[in-house]
Amino acid sequence: METTLALSFAVLLCCVCTSCKAGELKVDVLYAPNPCEQRSQDGDHLEYHYVGRFLDGSEFDCSFNYNQPYKFTLGRRQVIEGMDKGLAGVCVGERLKITIPPEMAYGEGGVGDKIPPNSTLVFYVDMLTIRRNNVTLSTTVTSDQLLYSGTNAYVDERWQDCVDILESAITIYKEEQDKLMTCLAECKKSSNTGILQEESVGSTDYALFNQVYYMFKQQKCAKQCKAQLYGKHKSYSPDTAKLFEDRTVFNYLQMCYYHLGSVDDARVAAETFYDFNVGSELGLSNLRYYGSLKSDSPPDYSPREVSMEHQKLYAKGRNAYGDRQFSTVVEAMEAALEKFYVAVGNCQLRCIDNFSEHFDEDMHNELGDDALMVAARYLSAYLLCCKDCVDTLTYFEVKPGNVEQNYLGSHYHYLQFAYYQVQDMKSAAQCAGTYIVMHPDDDVMKGNIAFYKTQANITDNDFNPRQDAYKYHVEQTKLEMLRSTLSVPRSAMASKIRGPRGDTGDMKEDKKKQRKQNTDTNTSDLQEDKDVGSVQEVAAENFEDGSPIIRDVRDS
Repeated sequence: METTLALSFAVLLCCVCTSCKAGELKVDVLYAPNPCEQRSQDGDHLEYHYVGRFLDGSEFDCSFNYNQPYKFTLGRRQVIEGMDKGLAGVCVGERLKITIPPEMAYGEGGVGDKIPPNSTLVFYVDMLTIRRNNVTLSTTVTSDQLLYSGTNAYVDERWQDCVDILESAITIYKEEQDKLMTCLAECKKSSNTGILQEESVGSTDYALFNQVYYMFKQQKCAKQCKAQLYGKHKSYSPDTAKLFEDRTVFNYLQMCYYHLGSVDDARVAAETFYDFNVGSELGLSNLRYYGSLKSDSPPDYSPREVSMEHQKLYAKGRNAYGDRQFSTVVEAMEAALEKFYVAVGNCQLRCIDNFSEHFDEDMHNELGDDALMVAARYLSAYLLCCKDCVDTLTYFEVKPGNVEQNYLGSHYHYLQFAYYQVQDMKSAAQCAGTYIVMHPDDDVMKGNIAFYKTQANITDNDFNPRQDAYKYHVEQTKLEMLRSTLSVPRSAMASKIRGPRGDTGDMKEDKKKQRKQNTDTNTSDLQEDKDVGSVQEVAAENFEDGSPIIRDVRDS
C-alpha cells in the first residue's frame, strides 16, 4: 500500500512496503519531486550519493567521503541485489531510505571487518542523474529540496533522517555555491569587465550606457548560471537562502544529533551556528549546555565552518606579532590574505547576481531619460553593493570602540617586518612594495624600503607589488571613481531598484553591528598589553643594528 502526503511543492511518500516482514526489501521514499517525468529502468546509468548505516545507526560507508557520486548501470548485477531492485523505478531528485536484508546484501560472508555477517543494511540515497542511451534525462537534486525534506524530518522527529538529509543539503549547497561563483566569474570575464575599463570612467551619457551595457551582459549571464544550476527553480527564495547563509541549518542539525545521542556532533553543529550568530541567546544557551562556554569567558570551540575566517587569522597574526613569534605571523597573515581576497571576490560577484532578476525587465519598461535614470540607479546600487562588501569585510575592531583603520594594508606591514625577522629579505621587500602602493605617502614604509635597498641581493624589481593585491587595489579604485561619478543617493535607489540588496545601506549597518558583536567576542582573548591603542612608530635610533622602522603593536 502506498500512502501519499502532499506538502507544498513536494510529495513525501511513506514507503513501498508498509508492513514488511523480516527478509524483505523495504523502500521508503522520503522526498519525491512533483511531477516525476522519467523513472529509472534496466539499462539506465545511475549516479547517486548515499550514506550506508547499520540498524543501530552507525555508519559504514558514505559516498560524500569520496567527493563524487556512485555510478552503476541498473539491472546488470553491478551492485548488491537490494540496491539493484531498490533503485528501479525512481526519478531524479528522489531521496530514498532502502532497508536491505542480509540475503539481498552480503549474506553470511559479510565484507571483511567492514560489514559483519548477516547484516541488515540501511542506505539513504539521493538520486542525482539518470542517463539513457547517453542522454541525461534529468538534472541534479538541489540543496533547497533537501533542506525542505530535512526540516520536515525535524518537525516529524525523524532524527536519523533529519541528520542524513541536512548533511546532504549542506554538502550539495557548498557544491552549488562553488559552481555558481565559478560561473559568475566567467560572466565577469566574458563581458570584458566593461564597468572597470579606464575609457568607461566618465560622466557622459555615452559612458553610462557603455557601463550599463556590460552590466546588462553580466546580469543576463548570471540568470543563465542560475538556470543551469537550479533548473526550473531558477534560484532560492530569500528565506531558504538565509537558512544556509546564516547557518541556521546547523541549529536544526544540532538538535537532531542531540536526540540521536551524538553529543559531540551536536556540540560542533551548535558551535558552527553560534560562530555566525554571535550574541544569539539560543546559541549561548546551547554552548553552555555542551560545555563550550563557561562563565563569561570566550567560547572554547572548533566549529565546522567559521564566519569572517580571514579576520580570525589576522587577529592570530597580530597576537603572534606581539609575542614576537614571527613564523606564526607569516603563516597566519598569508592565510588571512588568501581568505580575504576570495571573500571580497565572491561578495562582489554576488552583487551582479543580486540584481539580475529584474534589471532587463525594468529597462524594457522605460524609455529615453527614464531608462537612463533606471540604468544609473541599478549601476549605483551595484557599486554601493561592492563598496558594502569591502566595508563589511574590513570592519575589524581590535577592542571595543577601536576600529582598525588600515585593515588590509596592515597585513603587509606586519608581514614585511616578520619576513625581515625570519631572514627572508626578498619577501619583506615585496610586502613593503605592496604596502606603499596602497599608502604612497607613508613615511614609515618609505624608510623601510630605503633600508631594504641597502641589503645584499635586493633589486628594484623585488619591490614590485603582489599581483593579487595590485589587481584588487586598481579594481577598487576604479569602482570608487565610478561610484563618486554617479553618486545617486541610496534613498533615490530604494524607490526604483528591486532585488535583495536594494536596501544596501541598512544591510551594511546591520552587518557592522554584527561584526562588532563578533569581534568583541572573538578578539577578547588578546592580552591587553598587545592591543593596539593608537599605533606607535618606533624611532630609528631605537634600532642599534639598523633594522627597519616598524609600527609596534604594543602600546608604548
